[in-house]
Amino acid sequence: MKKCSHIGILMLISGIALLQISSLSALANEIWVAPSEAASAYGNWGATKNGIAHFSFGIPDDMASFISAKILVISTKQLSYKYDVKLTVASNGESYTNGAVSKTNQLDTAPAKDLHEIDVSSIISSANPPITGSDNISVFFTAHAPGQSAIKVLGLHFTYVSTTSGIVGPTGPIGPIGPAGPTGPIGPIGPTGLQGIQGIQGIQGIQGTIGPTGPTGPTGATGSSTITGFHVDVSPAMQPQPMATGATFEVSWQCPAGYSLIGGSYTSDVPQVVPYKTTLNITNDPSNAHYVVDFVNLGAAGLTPNLNVSTFCAKFSTDPP
Repeated sequence: MKKCSHIGILMLISGIALLQISSLSALANEIWVAPSEAASAYGNWGATKNGIAHFSFGIPDDMASFISAKILVISTKQLSYKYDVKLTVASNGESYTNGAVSKTNQLDTAPAKDLHEIDVSSIISSANPPITGSDNISVFFTAHAPGQSAIKVLGLHFTYVSTTSGIVGPTGPIGPIGPAGPTGPIGPIGPTGLQGIQGIQGIQGIQGTIGPTGPTGPTGATGSSTITGFHVDVSPAMQPQPMATGATFEVSWQCPAGYSLIGGSYTSDVPQVVPYKTTLNITNDPSNAHYVVDFVNLGAAGLTPNLNVSTFCAKFSTDPP
């Protein structure tokens, strides 16, 4: 829509400019012709003594067409009167009476002591053939009584269109913006843009309700191994030499032959001596299976704790006899 408006504005401006140029190329020209009888003055104005005047002049060579002719007068008093105007048109080698035209008893009302124009364009326009740049014309103006003594004739304005262009004047102001044109059709869809950056992951939703308990599965097959015996071995009380602060002591115990190690436990009768590492070393070889506890003295030096380690041993039907 904006594009259409801009084009409309440019066309409007171009049209105004062309109109101004065409108007300037056909500027009206004007000549001023003083009456032959202008032997007196009225104020600062050269004028005739009364309402009788002759205007004789040559038509300008650059005349393309006639526009108007007006006789300028001053009346010493306000009055209504009649007048006659006669026209003669002749070029070089033609009779001085050639192309005679007259209009009589024309009515005019003149104000008192104001410049006043009398339009005599119609009589010049009636010349046959029409006047051209090679013609000479004579206009004879006569005011009837009682206006003849009151009318003072100052001159004649002869206005025409010139064949030559006048000086181009400054560009006029830009006219108002015209109304917006109709919206143009929607253009084709442009190419797809680059994919944007992935947004931040949303917060975790609320946990759903717990579903119903599923059906109980079938009971599995009975294993081939069964416990046929159980044995617990307790190591004898270990009474080492007094332990220094931070000193460690390790106690380990194994199952008897024919039993497998399945667990163990330990005791210490001194709270400051505690285990810091326990190892339940269960291997496929029962003779190497053992339970190891490493104790450390976190108390004062010289503590002599009783330390015991128990192993839990079981005999399975698959164990060797």
